[in-house]
Amino acid sequence: MRTPFYFILFLSLIIASSCKEISPDYRLVRPQEGQRNILIEEFTGVQCVNCPQGTDEIINLQGLYGKNLISVAIHAGFFAQAPYSDSKYNFLTQSGQAIENWIGPPLGYPSAVVNRSKFSGENSYQLGRQKWAAYVGQLAQSLPLVDVVAITNFNPVTRELEVSVTVEALADINEDIRINVMLTEDNIIDPQANTAAPGGRTTAYKHRHVLRSMLTNFDGNFLAANMKFGDQLTKEYKFTLPAENGWWNADNCHIVAFVTDASSNSPGEVLNATEVSIVK
Repeated sequence: MRTPFYFILFLSLIIASSCKEISPDYRLVRPQEGQRNILIEEFTGVQCVNCPQGTDEIINLQGLYGKNLISVAIHAGFFAQAPYSDSKYNFLTQSGQAIENWIGPPLGYPSAVVNRSKFSGENSYQLGRQKWAAYVGQLAQSLPLVDVVAITNFNPVTRELEVSVTVEALADINEDIRINVMLTEDNIIDPQANTAAPGGRTTAYKHRHVLRSMLTNFDGNFLAANMKFGDQLTKEYKFTLPAENGWWNADNCHIVAFVTDASSNSPGEVLNATEVSIVK
């Protein structure tokens, strides 16, 4: 008996649909006005061949979350110890290395810490690239306990920088809190290991959001033992930018200020953060 044509077609459609890969149902939750900014600290190094993939992931996330996602690239650890022989710069900083020692080294690279939070089910503050998006999205939905506003005043002649940071409590906070102020620089061109590049290296790589210095201690400075709703505290800092020599370009420099919960010996969760250019 000949099999009817339409029956064969029906079976083909069933088989095709059963073999079709079904993608997970992801939903982007964009932060709303007044919600907290998220700080992502990327631990990296010039000799890290996979780290450019991490930077690309952060750039993609910033395309989704905009100014609500603040990035700092901290060059520390094994891959940051020795730049290439033709490198013009060494991105390793004492503050950056101290932060990594404090938080704990990555289990692998690329790695990042999201709001210095240790998430349920995770054994480390350090997270692999595949987990960043989920945790950024999770934290972006929460309301901040504090508002952080930074104002800069830069003198291009003397290269003196004045920074004023005001923290306002948006709820009663019965914890010790600390203020942290970082200086970062964007768009620094120098070699970088890169598994995606010919020969495994990009000679003119654009290094993004590089931690250059801290205006506070690496673990922040004490701000208050507690704050009541509506309380405001302002701290002021000064820093003189070294002479520009390929880097220390004031137009590419930013201040990243954030407040952490210092009620335990852990690095302390970031309650909120802000980023401003030093040149208006």
